[in-house]
Amino acid sequence: PEMGRYALPALCYSADNNLTYLALQYLRPHTVAILGSTKILVTALLFRFFLRREVATAQWLSVALLFTGVCVAEVFGKSSGGRIEIAENYSIGVPVVAVFVVTGAFANIWVEFLFQDSGPSAPFPVRNARLYV
Repeated sequence: PEMGRYALPALCYSADNNLTYLALQYLRPHTVAILGSTKILVTALLFRFFLRREVATAQWLSVALLFTGVCVAEVFGKSSGGRIEIAENYSIGVPVVAVFVVTGAFANIWVEFLFQDSGPSAPFPVRNARLYV
């Protein structure tokens, strides 16, 4: 029964990893990394709305600064530096990134929910070890 509860986040993490490789077929690796870092923003939003936990003002400010940095890096980081650039297909690559961002963020929040739901009955290292068994 305990392992069954972790099946959904495991499938989400698996989809997240596979979609990352799919996105790399359509976008440059640094574009995938930069857009993929928005997972932190999505995780913060899901943390707030699904777990109904408060996020401190300093944490929101940090997420906003990160998101601003992602935007700046994507806009101004386009120079090739003398390397041959691959053609990017944004119409396919960006939606794939969006799906793996949401899927991974959902898995993160679901595992956090399972940790909270299990209560303080087991120490944190024991609960964390259960993820790897």
